[in-house]
Formats: sequence, structure tokens, C-alpha cells
Amino acid sequence: MKKRILSIISGLILISIFAVSCGEKKGTDPTNDTTPTTPNKGIQTYQGDWQVEGKDANGQTVSGTINIDANGTITGNLYPLVSEDQPITKDKITDKGNETYEINMSEYSMIYEFTFSSDNSGSFKIFVSLNGNKQESTSGTLKRQ
Repeated sequence: MKKRILSIISGLILISIFAVSCGEKKGTDPTNDTTPTTPNKGIQTYQGDWQVEGKDANGQTVSGTINIDANGTITGNLYPLVSEDQPITKDKITDKGNETYEINMSEYSMIYEFTFSSDNSGSFKIFVSLNGNKQESTSGTLKRQ
């Protein structure tokens, strides 16, 4: 009787070990994207005035300022990114993780991307969406004023 109980327990232990060892191993399969994203602090964390400097696809300088409000609304004087009379409200901003925020301006077929590397600096990219293809049209830096 003791032998039978021991053999059942041993069998259960072996089955458990086998089940654990055959489980999905995240990070070992290149098709299984398990790169963790860090939740963002929230766009409102970067409240204040930001100097924007960059170049468009034609090499033309893009320069201006944006303001991030306490409620996450973005205004500024940076054409075509944002203007005072066309604010970007928080509900249009998508949290992409790792302090990256995306704004899809579908009415203009444009996607804005802000990535903050610190509380005082970051980068931006503007993509144009043509026939479902996303092409970078402008990029540059963000610096808190």
C-alpha cells in the first residue's frame, strides 16, 4: 500500500515537473513579442512649455513651442503639429508605454508621436498615413523651457 501511494505521488511530481517545463517560455520565441512596456506617467506629467526643433522630409526647419496643460491638452504655435485654435485634447492621445504618446489626427492623415526621455527633454515624430502606409515626414527634439 505504501509503495502504491509513493508511486502515485512520484508520478504526480513527474507530471507537474513535465507540465512546468513544457509551458510557454516568454522571450525565447522571436515571434512571441513579450517586451514589457512600462506604463506612462501620463501626458499631464509633462505640463508646461516645450521648445520644439526639427526638420521635415525636405530638410526645412520646424520650430515653435507647445504647451501641455494640467489636464493633458496640448496647444501651441507649431504648424502643422498644433495651433492655438486647434488644441489636441487628452482623449485624442494614446498611451503607447515607455513614455511614448501617439496622437492620430485622422482628419489630416497624420500621426504625431511624442517620446519623453526625461522630465525635461524628449523627441517627436510626425508620420503621414497614405493608403495605409505610415511614412515619417518630420522629426526633432522637445526641450522644456
